[in-house]
Amino acid sequence: MSLQIKIFGLLASAILVIYIIDLVRKKKLREEYSFIWFVIGLSMIIFLLRFDLIVALT
Repeated sequence: MSLQIKIFGLLASAILVIYIIDLVRKKKLREEYSFIWFVIGLSMIIFLLRFDLIVALT
């Protein structure tokens, strides 16, 4: 995976996590659903940093 794709993916994932936190803070997203979205955002970051995990899973 190229460096440009990793940087774009990390930025998009970070923006997603920050947006989720902001929605919960403004009470527009319930806490029970925010956990799922937060896990998705963090897993995106982890899989982007460790691309070999995705290859091993596939």
